[in-house]
Amino acid sequence: NINKGGLIIEVNGVQGFLPLSQLSSEHYPKVEGGDTTKIVQALQKFKGQQFSVKIIDFNEAENKLIVSERAIRESAAKEELTKLKLGDTIDGEITEVTDFGAFVRLNESLDALIHSSEIDWKFIDNPKEVLHVGEKVKAKIINLDMATGRVFLSLKALKDDPWLKADEKYQVGQKVRAKVIKTRQNGAFIELPGDLIGVLPASELGGKSPSEVLEAGKEYDMAIVSMDTKEHKLTLTLDKSAE
Repeated sequence: NINKGGLIIEVNGVQGFLPLSQLSSEHYPKVEGGDTTKIVQALQKFKGQQFSVKIIDFNEAENKLIVSERAIRESAAKEELTKLKLGDTIDGEITEVTDFGAFVRLNESLDALIHSSEIDWKFIDNPKEVLHVGEKVKAKIINLDMATGRVFLSLKALKDDPWLKADEKYQVGQKVRAKVIKTRQNGAFIELPGDLIGVLPASELGGKSPSEVLEAGKEYDMAIVSMDTKEHKLTLTLDKSAE
């Protein structure tokens, strides 16, 4: 049977419970907003299906049997994790794209994440416009978390780093024509020719809100205030002399 908390299961004639939180990522219902009614509806398709699970809690006196599908996946994932090395290039298939990045299936038991900041050296506002479910990708492993079994990948790490030659093109004090790609309360992201992303802090706008002064998608005359190519940081200000 099904309830809002998960699946009622039977193991060798004994009734137990498979909590929603213990489902594998493959079976976990992806319901926007966590609507309980929709979650229960999504779980209905599992009635009568066989699941491979691990017993995580059992008390005969209390008639309690709790099982986990996720625990099996996590154990297998940690084993697969030991076969990987930081800096390795690996192939995978995109299984889900979200606002913050994309999930990649590496094998039957191991998934990885490409954060939106690791998709490209360019600013990626919406990963869904760049990556798609079912797409095969080649990426570099940039972090392995043995404790949680998580793998973090980067697509941009396999591309030429535009910051390596930034010193040849830009210097502090230089005036540039650059495009605003996004404004926030504390400043704006700026795109310079050559796929470099800089920041124009709100403190450079004379107390005004970035959205009052700057418009996303529009180019402005600016000047470079500071630059650290090793840390991939570049700060700009509006060029007052161009007004």
